[in-house]
Amino acid sequence: MAVFFDLIARPNNSIKSKTTREFLEITNPPDNLKVPNDWDVKPGDVISWSDFRATETYFVTSDYTLLKNRDICDAGYLTIPLSITSLFPDAVDHFSSVLDSIGLTCSSNSTRYQHFPLNSTKLNDIIEWILVSNEPKAKFHVKFNFQGKEICNTVPRGVITGLPVGWRCEKKGSLTFSEDKIEGEWKCEGPEKTKDNARLAIEHFYQGLNIEII
Repeated sequence: MAVFFDLIARPNNSIKSKTTREFLEITNPPDNLKVPNDWDVKPGDVISWSDFRATETYFVTSDYTLLKNRDICDAGYLTIPLSITSLFPDAVDHFSSVLDSIGLTCSSNSTRYQHFPLNSTKLNDIIEWILVSNEPKAKFHVKFNFQGKEICNTVPRGVITGLPVGWRCEKKGSLTFSEDKIEGEWKCEGPEKTKDNARLAIEHFYQGLNIEII
């Protein structure tokens, strides 16, 4: 099972020395991102120097280097790349103890990838995504500008969920986020054949709120 080491919350009692079996004091990632020989960690372990969002979180790779978390949608999510999940026969089980909100990322080539929530992903979901990843694509831009504290309190947080298999959304441009104003834009792309279902999913995600889908 993967281990999550939080070096912000527990800088002095997270990672042990292989030789002394005592906890090491580690304040920053190694400059060369090479895991020191004395760190008692293994491939797949997750090491975090992040205060809140997972922007300074790393995975231990098979060659014992640190691979930085790719915050694909700029929302602070922790996403396990295919180069890490492919090390284990059952990645969902291997990482189940790390974080409730952890996700899986699969990639069919260098430009196409998909985030899969751990608590709702089935193997068939991943297989189906791989099968449709090279089909003709459709795109939507989802623009929003919510104002007023009462409305902003009802706006769902994070990337759009509930989309058909093969669809993904990324933040476009800057995002304004405060207690009384939330403004930004998503760029969503997926298989042409399910674009109508994708539009319905977007409308459902922002149900009751005024958005523009173009």
